[in-house]
Amino acid sequence: MHADGATERTREFAWRLSDGPGSIISARQAFDTWLRQTTTDVELLEDMSVVVSELVSNALDGAPKNEPDAEVRAEIEDRMLHLRVSNRLPAGIADIRHWDLDDPLRGGGRGLMIVRAYTDSLAVDSSGGAVHVRCTRRLDPAS
Repeated sequence: MHADGATERTREFAWRLSDGPGSIISARQAFDTWLRQTTTDVELLEDMSVVVSELVSNALDGAPKNEPDAEVRAEIEDRMLHLRVSNRLPAGIADIRHWDLDDPLRGGGRGLMIVRAYTDSLAVDSSGGAVHVRCTRRLDPAS
């Protein structure tokens, strides 16, 4: 796990995930540090910390064991935060089932429902042997 681009000079963030026990915490802390360079909006920082934690947890849970090949990427453009968390699917799985995010009784966790509540948009693509979850959140112009 490492940050590829989380400096004050850039508006981009990249973090490769490992399957170790501290991967979720490490990714969240690195993302928080990066995002604090752009905003002081405490509510946004807390919300996006939860979002990253949920998406990283999902990515590691859905990735092949012992070789997650998962990553977090983010960028800020025109006061809009674009976040993408991706993971490779295990061998033999070409696609994931479609989640009905409007059904609170569906199987599985509630991570994507939480992400949708804290972001302005959410999209899930599971083609090409990988899952890409993309979401956006507008940054407060005053932050």
